[in-house]
Amino acid sequence: MNRGYLTKAVLAATTCLALAGAALGQQAATLVSDKEDYAPGEIAILTGAGFEPFEAVDISLSVDDPETGLHIADYDWTVEQADEFGGFVTWFEVPYEAVGMVLTATAMGYSSALVATATFTDHGSVSVSEARATVDGTNLPSP
Repeated sequence: MNRGYLTKAVLAATTCLALAGAALGQQAATLVSDKEDYAPGEIAILTGAGFEPFEAVDISLSVDDPETGLHIADYDWTVEQADEFGGFVTWFEVPYEAVGMVLTATAMGYSSALVATATFTDHGSVSVSEARATVDGTNLPSP
């Protein structure tokens, strides 16, 4: 049998299976955050839906600089199990190094391999209050 013919046949079969899955209305997973923008240290709540009932879902967070395109950090955690409807709610504290960054959360079902993403920002600012040195209870002048 001709290798080129076999490659084309496998490609055609794979395409047919993908189209059939879409035509049968395979479920689409979703992931949404409770806000579009957070301040550092704020709690972000993520809600997932459309996963397989009771499946474990891996959640990861990517932090990227929107101006330079540089990747800053990754965070991973696992939701033990989606509920009987394939949904879950989880939360995390927005990291302080995410100020001014774009954050992308990704949820992937272990058994279904369904993937959903949510993108949001951290345009908040970190405030530092002025500290004053004291000696025996007396404030020292600011430098």
